[in-house]
Amino acid sequence: MTEMLVRAASGEQVPPASRVVEHPAWRVLKDAVEQVRPWQSKDGSIDFSAEGAPARGEAEQAVRRVIEAVEELSPLLPHDADYHRALVKDLRVWADEAFGWAQVYTPSNFPGPGKPGQRRAVAIEPMTCAVNAFNTGVGLRWLGPGETWSGSWGLRPVGF
Repeated sequence: MTEMLVRAASGEQVPPASRVVEHPAWRVLKDAVEQVRPWQSKDGSIDFSAEGAPARGEAEQAVRRVIEAVEELSPLLPHDADYHRALVKDLRVWADEAFGWAQVYTPSNFPGPGKPGQRRAVAIEPMTCAVNAFNTGVGLRWLGPGETWSGSWGLRPVGF
């Protein structure tokens, strides 16, 4: 991103240190996002069982770096402060090893109050198999008569 993101609403001369793209956390954010990007499928999920996939802990560390960078950059973007607070003080999804995938959905126009195109939402769903598993068989579990399967996942409030 080459545009200068500054405190435009203040009308004051903003010192260069407060430019988002010059802040050290900007590089941390970009690097963490770029680290995660190749691990993701087109739907945003990470298949931890795929060849070359990261360890779950490595992916979690990258996400933590994203969160920390957003927290550090947020004061430089006061017009989005509410969104940033919601982003980092939200719910964390946890899942046991039975859920090797996660699906992330970010609608472009979430219904609700506010201007169209500016409503934000994220849906995160732990999954036991890869997207399109009925066609590819990746991660698909077949249960015979009388067999059972169980797994656990949940949401943990963070930062409240």
